[in-house]
Order: sequence, then structure tokens, then C-alpha cells
Amino acid sequence: MSLKEEKESIRKSIYDKLFKEGQSLRPNGDYGKIPDFKGSDIAARLLASTDEWKNSKTIFCSPDSAQIPVRYLALKENKNLIMASPNLEHGYLYLEGCKLNGKEREASTKEGAFNHCSKFFDFGEGSSFDIAIDM
Repeated sequence: MSLKEEKESIRKSIYDKLFKEGQSLRPNGDYGKIPDFKGSDIAARLLASTDEWKNSKTIFCSPDSAQIPVRYLALKENKNLIMASPNLEHGYLYLEGCKLNGKEREASTKEGAFNHCSKFFDFGEGSSFDIAIDM
């Protein structure tokens, strides 16, 4: 079995397990996607309790659905958020939690982030972040 086939086999077994055990939040399972799983909100709260999180001002977070709770907590705590646009079509989105005034939940979604981002940018423009959250 090639490495690619082995990876695909492992992914499929994880997708199957998440779906069969009712842990996937998607009605047809997570096949071919980053899993959106029950408990992602608990995982986000655990992350937010770490010193690394507490000491951070700017968070880099993937745009995956499972990371919505992480993005929400970052924005709610007035942290800055950097998130990739889908397929990097627009580069990266920069959101400032302190400017959202109650719109943090909406801004934590992929669609809402576009409506509330302060700017689009490419890495290398003096960008930096304190902690990266990715699946």
C-alpha cells in the first residue's frame, strides 16, 4: 500500500467512526472534509484556558467549521484574528475583535468574516501572530 493509499485508509476509518458514533455535526458525515465534530466548543474552551492563549493578542486560525468556536472566543476576547480566505483567493483576512461590537458570532463564520474583516493581506507584509490553530 502506498503512503497516499494508507493516508486515505486512515482518513476513511476516522470518518466512518465519527459518523457511526454520531460525533459528526454534518448529516452525511465528514467524508473528504475537515471533521466538524461534537465537542469542538469544549475543545475551544480548553484551548482558551491555556497560558499561550491568555498571553496572545493575535490568533491565526484555519477557516474550517470545527474552528468556529475558537474564532468566536478569540473575537469575543477582543483578540485579533487572521484567517485564510477559501483557497487563498483573497489572501488572508484580518479581523479586530475590539471593533466587532456584538458581531463576534457572525464574524467567526467564513461568510461573516468577509463582512467584518478590517483588511485583506498576504503574509510577508509585516504580519505576525502569537498562536496558530489549525486542524
